[in-house]
Amino acid sequence: MAGRYLTDDPIDVTGLMSSVMRESDGALALFAGAVRNHHEGKSVESIFYDAYRPMAEKEIDTILDEIRQANPMVRIVLVHRLGLLTVGDVSIAIACSSPHRKDAFAACRQAIDRVKQTVPIWKKEKSKTGEEWVGWQGRSTSSPENVRAGESYPVSVSQLPVGAGSSREEVAITPAASTIVVRDDPYEVLLYRRNLKSSFVPGAWVFPGGSVEQSDVELAKSIGVTGVDVMRVCALRELLEESGLWLGEKSDQVVERRDDLVHARISFNELMGGITMPLEKLTWTARWITPAGVPKRFDTFFFIANASRELTATADGIEGIEVLWISPAGALELQRRGELQLMFPTMKTLEAIAAFSSSSALIDSRKGLEVATTRPVLIVDGDKKRIVLPSDENETGPSS
Repeated sequence: MAGRYLTDDPIDVTGLMSSVMRESDGALALFAGAVRNHHEGKSVESIFYDAYRPMAEKEIDTILDEIRQANPMVRIVLVHRLGLLTVGDVSIAIACSSPHRKDAFAACRQAIDRVKQTVPIWKKEKSKTGEEWVGWQGRSTSSPENVRAGESYPVSVSQLPVGAGSSREEVAITPAASTIVVRDDPYEVLLYRRNLKSSFVPGAWVFPGGSVEQSDVELAKSIGVTGVDVMRVCALRELLEESGLWLGEKSDQVVERRDDLVHARISFNELMGGITMPLEKLTWTARWITPAGVPKRFDTFFFIANASRELTATADGIEGIEVLWISPAGALELQRRGELQLMFPTMKTLEAIAAFSSSSALIDSRKGLEVATTRPVLIVDGDKKRIVLPSDENETGPSS
């Protein structure tokens, strides 16, 4: 099977080179990627390449069009081979010609860099110790079969971060934490509305949370905790800053200094002097990694916590402008009617917790479970977008 850019046959490198040369060209640059016998310290015997073909063909077409538009004097062709390749086989070839070598070299480099970043091509490396899918979407272990077999959800612009699907750069993933706060009589969840000027999800209703800060790491170190507990420290700080809720001792004293914390007049470490962190009140329930193709990406740990009805939540007025206590089912109904903007992970979480009738039942159901890492895949097809949740969620950690 062969498409415009993808082929199951060996690549004719010589033919590719001759196809771009013109009499006016003084330079011909070739990049040929080959299977090597090692990767990250492990031996490699063979590689099986697969792809999400419709999107891959379109993405490569976009990449080459942008290169040609940026430099009309460049001619460029690209072919990527799929299927089983052994050591020494050529997996991708890019030929570029132009009147001057600088432009040909630059076009080759830009093309291979962009293919690595944005084209949905996977490779399954076989070594003496076994097989492993690597490649697209960073360190994702989801194979093409699992993406194709996964649940697919059409999504609107309002359910995605700003710029989703338009980012073609490799983006660093930032650690983050968020708290799903629930209370009883009646069973409700706390939602927090992001500022309308937010650069990530303006106006969206989310769970309070944010990026891990150095102060979180320092505080965790000072109390002797590591791993998931560092994320709990972050979640507690973000919950205090954004909603004014403190789930531990000396609540009035802590909340009184909230404004100082928000405006960096005091560090979280200083605020917590002599106060025990209520880490045990946060139950780890989920972990979501923002898909590739989004300008900002987060590796977010989600925790569940119960709050007394005596506690009052208020928005900080900076990152968020409103808070809302609502039943999970009620929030989903308002979204269905177009009255509540929910991000895709928030929507899926609300669907999961709507089946419970109390916070204790929800929290008890999550204690001691293995928490899977959810790695959504963003599929762009013209002006339509959808999220695929791959069928293999095999990177887990204890919900402790």
